[in-house]
Amino acid sequence: MSAADTSGDALSFGALIDLIKQALGALPDPRRGRNGIYRMQEVALAAFSVFWTQRASFLENAARATSCMR
Repeated sequence: MSAADTSGDALSFGALIDLIKQALGALPDPRRGRNGIYRMQEVALAAFSVFWTQRASFLENAARATSCMR
């Protein structure tokens, strides 16, 4: 399944991130001056990651991810 194909029942995490990147790539960047080190797409993905994990601890999230891969 390609990132743009959402007709299937399941959407992989990688495909989800690709879709989000496509949508966020069109965000306008209203910043001025030298504060444009990170693209708006990267800023929005960082914010998304906080809501995606919903864990108070990075280590808890890493342990959960590791256990899911087994």
